[in-house]
Amino acid sequence: MNFDVLIVGGGHGGAQVAVMLRTQKFTGSIAIVGEEAELPYERPPLSKEYFAGEKEFERIQLRPAKYWDERDVTMLLGRRVVSVDPAAHRVTTDGGET
Repeated sequence: MNFDVLIVGGGHGGAQVAVMLRTQKFTGSIAIVGEEAELPYERPPLSKEYFAGEKEFERIQLRPAKYWDERDVTMLLGRRVVSVDPAAHRVTTDGGET
């Protein structure tokens, strides 16, 4: 797999980088790789409102799946980055993907 921009981390910061790139009209390929299996979500409401049964999980997602699809941001979820080789522009996941 090759991407122009690979964002390591599916948290709020990583999601915002992808959003900003598209907002600024970046047309290259973008992917977010994250260890969690879920799309980026708001962390504090998860621990408070979601577990208290006050919000559905979909309501704490930063953006719905359709948003990422429409902006051509590839989500590589459930993968942990185990090595980064900046000189070679290569990242390796715990599943052996590079």
